[in-house]
Amino acid sequence: MPFVSPRARRSAELALLLLLLGAGAARAAAPLTPQASAPGAASVETPTKADDSSAKPEDLVAQKKSALERASSLAKEGRYPAAEEVATELAKKLGDRDPFPDEIRGAIYTIKKDFPAAAASFRAMLAKSPESPVARFNLAETQFLARRYGEAEQSFAELESAQRETNPAVADLCRYKRVVSLLAAGSPDKAKALLPPPSDTPPSAAVRYAGAAVDFSQKNVTKANSEIEEARRAFSAEVESLYVDSFIELHWGTRDSAGHFNFSSAPK
Repeated sequence: MPFVSPRARRSAELALLLLLLGAGAARAAAPLTPQASAPGAASVETPTKADDSSAKPEDLVAQKKSALERASSLAKEGRYPAAEEVATELAKKLGDRDPFPDEIRGAIYTIKKDFPAAAASFRAMLAKSPESPVARFNLAETQFLARRYGEAEQSFAELESAQRETNPAVADLCRYKRVVSLLAAGSPDKAKALLPPPSDTPPSAAVRYAGAAVDFSQKNVTKANSEIEEARRAFSAEVESLYVDSFIELHWGTRDSAGHFNFSSAPK
């Protein structure tokens, strides 16, 4: 299956931002997290306990976002028990059926680099929200972060196939992650085969960053950094972080003093 057409560039960015509280734990933040109305995602708006039934949807969204940010901040300080207590307290408010506390626990364990525990939390999330692409993405991401690149590529491929018709932006993100996983696994030909043919139409963010990754793997660092610069002009800083965090995790480059990513002189 191909990347989505370039016409979806702006809608793809918006859809990804709806999901973005930090997919890619390379920056030690929370993994891919649903917000207001991500298509197919476990909604953070739906009350799951009688005590919360009178709460406004926007209040529940704010509570969940605040809890995730607080738990992530505590975890990054190494205060893991306190971070887990945030998830526990939120679970008491929301009830046992809400998947969001499991997502927070998964984020905490990801920051801690306890990837088996993170995966267990995301599986618990998936059990409560079987249709959520967020839980499945986060599970695949734990495989990537644990350097099980072959398994990660397969998981991202399955999610891409499942989301291609209903949520093409998420499918595109998965295709990008497949490209990077294959490059990390030492399969550049398979990675390159996933890219679309050249087009006169401006590419989507996923195509742009995937192409830069392939160029870098071929030791064409100048072209790869040119692709990154063009993407920076076309897309927001949040979208850039969503993609280049994978590069940082793989030690392919660093951010400069302005916070802009640049590939290093040679692939490692």
